[in-house]
Amino acid sequence: MIDLKFALEKARSTNYRAILASAKRVGRKTGKPWPVVLADILRCIVKYETGYLDYEDFQMYRMTEREKENVLTIGKNAKLCRRLNRVEDRPLLEDKVRFNRLFADFLRRDWCYLDDPEAGGLEGLKRFLAGKERIIVKPIDQTCGIGISIIDVKDADPAALYEKLRRDNTPLLEEVVVQSAKMSALAPYAVNTIRIITILNGDTVTPIAAGLRMGTEGNVVDNFHHGGISVCIDPRTGTMATDGFDKQGNVYVRTPGTGALLKGQPVPLWNEALAMVQRAARMVPTLRYVGWDVAVNQDDQPLLIEGNSLPANDLSQRPELNIGTYGAIKAALGEPL
Repeated sequence: MIDLKFALEKARSTNYRAILASAKRVGRKTGKPWPVVLADILRCIVKYETGYLDYEDFQMYRMTEREKENVLTIGKNAKLCRRLNRVEDRPLLEDKVRFNRLFADFLRRDWCYLDDPEAGGLEGLKRFLAGKERIIVKPIDQTCGIGISIIDVKDADPAALYEKLRRDNTPLLEEVVVQSAKMSALAPYAVNTIRIITILNGDTVTPIAAGLRMGTEGNVVDNFHHGGISVCIDPRTGTMATDGFDKQGNVYVRTPGTGALLKGQPVPLWNEALAMVQRAARMVPTLRYVGWDVAVNQDDQPLLIEGNSLPANDLSQRPELNIGTYGAIKAALGEPL
């Protein structure tokens, strides 16, 4: 059914120049006249709530109508978030400090919030720095890895560091996670994370999609939107279901640097990571649709990095998988959407 409200909102907010450029790129790839492609993009925006990047990235121009219906488009993704995640409770995931407090049992690392009236300030920083050589610092109002950095604190003056952190508006500090040898064998440049997207239905937690994100040389985070590489995971088996890919469309049969083969290989500690997020997903029953980011530490233990109330729709859908996580979401919910 066509959502007229969505269609009107998209008509007002759409970047028509970008859509036209996309239609011309797809036309060159497929040999179709770009006006024909443009018409289909606009039709899919109205009928399937796509963004133009959905159409191009997921190769919807090759799909049947049934296949297009099964794509989790940007519009469908936003509606799922609004329907399944109560707006008042989303800050429990989006606010990094509140997340760390609520899910403390799953963090497996020390952390400090400088603005904490009881455990923060300069004295809190001094306690946190004891015995540490490096720490990770985070702004609390950014996403996608923006503003995160690792700093050397072995010989740091706590008072000078405190002033710098206040100036830089990075009050959240965490112990640096040392990842497992199995994860480093894939990519050693950053802490690689497993993204597991879950649906909560009653007491049942279903993993409906997953991906493994790996850092590249020169980046301290593995974020897909900032230079990282991703691989889709089959959530039923915990194996890598695709080759690696990046946001620019490059494909990696093996990881840069280590040369590790990807497709068909098991994801390290998948069963343990899945069991952990299933426990975490039951903690807030009003947050039913979450993308969990999981790392694996040097003791081969999974730990939570963060949770996302609006999971990205581009990390776990690929053309070679015949696309489509929307059907898996409907099945997990057991109700019409």
